[in-house]
Amino acid sequence: MNNNIFRQAKQLLDKKDKGAELTEEELRLIDTALIPLMVKTDGIFPEDMTIGEGLEALSEMVEEASG
Repeated sequence: MNNNIFRQAKQLLDKKDKGAELTEEELRLIDTALIPLMVKTDGIFPEDMTIGEGLEALSEMVEEASG
């Protein structure tokens, strides 16, 4: 699996949206990945951004930074 926690969380949420059951470990990973979206980000993310869009944006930031 990808080492990018935000990419993993997005993939798991997509899986859950398709009706799949998630394990406790997978749910904890999602909860952890959501923390940056819950803190005040001073305009980095639009207020109307969905969770999936936020996770995608964070995963892209990580991937760009890790080159």
